[in-house]
Amino acid sequence: MKKSSITFVLLIIIILALTFGVYNKSNNESGKTSEYFRLHIRANSNLNIDQEIKYSVRDAVVEFLTPIVDNSTSKKEAIHKVINNLNNVTLICNGVLALNGYNYTAQALVSQEKFPTRVYENEVLPEGEYDTLIINLGSGAGDNWWCVIYPPLCLSGNVDKSVTYKSKIYEFFDYLF
Repeated sequence: MKKSSITFVLLIIIILALTFGVYNKSNNESGKTSEYFRLHIRANSNLNIDQEIKYSVRDAVVEFLTPIVDNSTSKKEAIHKVINNLNNVTLICNGVLALNGYNYTAQALVSQEKFPTRVYENEVLPEGEYDTLIINLGSGAGDNWWCVIYPPLCLSGNVDKSVTYKSKIYEFFDYLF
């Protein structure tokens, strides 16, 4: 009887600890996700030609947005500036596509999007919902490129074209499910 009572109490303590631990973790992570405004560019497909144009579009978008959001003092202000320039972002993307002979167009929108945990430079961005400028090139079904608009982790004008950010853990679970 005494052993079963001790086991029961320990089980209750473990359940409470896990419950409050998960609760606190999710609160901290959602707080962290609310600090960032991301950019997500999705290629039309995984063909090399579609992947290459994705980087040309990225360069044009980063060049256009950098001076617009550069002096933003809050995420809200950066989002407001981007929303006011959504038509221009779309025009720039479509201009790059047309100039290079592509027969599909781009769509730009600001929305919330779920991201897996990612590391950008020295910053860990937890899995969660982020406010995001999403740019779909054509079908948007290909591999993507992402960065952070606010605080400015990629809109400094010095974008390294050779770096591709991937999460092997995310790819593994994506493969399993």
